[in-house]
Amino acid sequence: MPVISPASAPLRAICFIEKADENRLIPLSDRKEIRRRLLACLIKPFVTADWWNKSLDLIEKMAGEVPCCEMRFDRSGAIVQELRQLIASNKRGVHHR
Repeated sequence: MPVISPASAPLRAICFIEKADENRLIPLSDRKEIRRRLLACLIKPFVTADWWNKSLDLIEKMAGEVPCCEMRFDRSGAIVQELRQLIASNKRGVHHR
């Protein structure tokens, strides 16, 4: 993003990135698959039972509430237009699930 700010912003979507020969956003609807992907992104520095339970609760909530997609992209930069459309549709309340 051209403007960087320490302010908070709404989480409009989670994109799991994959380098490809195409520029495409593929909506994910399988909550089990989304949870699996989110769990793989979790950093586990100091695991305690309380931390683990809170992390799993957060992942469950995110999998159910935040639109997720697989983002396939090449080096052309054409994916930016796809992302703009995703953000615009989410602002209007359209979910890609």
